[in-house]
Amino acid sequence: MAKIYKKKLTKIGEFRDYMSSYDETGIVIVASKDNLVKKWVYFLEIFDFCFTFASIDQIKEAKEYFEKKTHPSNKAFRPNEHFWNPWYCRLPKGFMRENKKKQIVKELNKMLRKWADE
Repeated sequence: MAKIYKKKLTKIGEFRDYMSSYDETGIVIVASKDNLVKKWVYFLEIFDFCFTFASIDQIKEAKEYFEKKTHPSNKAFRPNEHFWNPWYCRLPKGFMRENKKKQIVKELNKMLRKWADE
């Protein structure tokens, strides 16, 4: 069973963005300098894995990736250190199986329907 939820960013260093960086440790998500603008972090827990999204645009990017039938080779990223890879190269084994991809896309669509207007 998948679980989708969002949390308000309240302090620096509370959550990390793994999609915007090639570093396996991600980068710190920072709140807006304007206190009136709320910064949300979105989560999808599925198949014993938790996706963390710093924005709605990242949810859309992940959805586009999982909807593709074929993907470019990730060997171009391998010559560097083993931990310098884009987010989709660090997904757990088996996430690209068709049944899992369909379930992930279904949950990402739920997230977009629920929070796309934010």
